[in-house]
Amino acid sequence: MKVAILSDIHGNLPALEVVDKDLAYQRPDAIYCLGDTVGYGPYPGECVDWVREKANIALQGNHDHAMYDDDILRYFNPPAMLAMGYTRDRLTPYQREFLQGLPVVMAIKMLNLTLVHGTFTNPWAWKYIQNEGTAYDELLACPTQFLFYGHTHQPEIYTMGQGLRTDLHPGVPLGWQSLSTTYQHALNVGSVGQPRDRDPRACYMTVEVYKRRFKVQYHRIAYDIPRMFQAVCLAGLEGHLSRRLWQGR
Repeated sequence: MKVAILSDIHGNLPALEVVDKDLAYQRPDAIYCLGDTVGYGPYPGECVDWVREKANIALQGNHDHAMYDDDILRYFNPPAMLAMGYTRDRLTPYQREFLQGLPVVMAIKMLNLTLVHGTFTNPWAWKYIQNEGTAYDELLACPTQFLFYGHTHQPEIYTMGQGLRTDLHPGVPLGWQSLSTTYQHALNVGSVGQPRDRDPRACYMTVEVYKRRFKVQYHRIAYDIPRMFQAVCLAGLEGHLSRRLWQGR
């Protein structure tokens, strides 16, 4: 079985379009989206419609949560708040209802994996797995062998066997990598719409499972950043949100 797992589209339609084309080439059996379909970018509705149509499983992220809950907005910085107002004004009631109805964590026992946007231990708190200490705590609590997450926008793999080690640091390219089915693994799939590992290309992961073999691969795809930059500026979201597109951080 081959599965594509993506996260943090953040309203970036040009990036999502190239990922969509690459998915047609990869031909996965299923597509999982780990949340934050909206926020930051000027194409929220189009991205929500893509996830609703093409994702077999979709989760809710903190920016999706902000579409219907004002309380969470106190944790957002000024650029994110500006984008929230823009996004709320452009989603239809049906699109908001779709986001609100998404789960925040999902276990797939057949594949021995768990999906979450932020953390497994407290998914509604929107905390981060961002170092070996937090990865260790999450893997201890997670009942499955593989934990897939997003939220930090940085591709990372942590493996816990005899102790914990980091198998992939942000920014390191990766071909197909076989993962031990003896150990536990926490895997950040990266970000489609706003990578933060100093590589501005869209990022997502494919997973191949065959009998007791488990392989993963990151895919990095260049997209039309000038088009996205112009759209962000025309939406009145220029500044930090537009500059970071070029920088991948």
